[in-house]
Amino acid sequence: MEFATHRLGPHSKGDDSRPESDLLRAREADWYTSYRRADPERFLRVDLAQRERVERLADEVAARPPSVWDRA
Repeated sequence: MEFATHRLGPHSKGDDSRPESDLLRAREADWYTSYRRADPERFLRVDLAQRERVERLADEVAARPPSVWDRA
């Protein structure tokens, strides 16, 4: 499987020298924007569910005791 991707933002602050028209074209072609526009209600529902899932996972991991490495 192959995906064509386009970077939407700079590598770091201030280093993006692409023309504004290229940036706009990349943003307009982004699946996230297209999906959000095509079905906003479903998008919000799925987006919220995934954000909650990630938050629960992060909380679960943060609650675990620190790892102890046996260097034997």
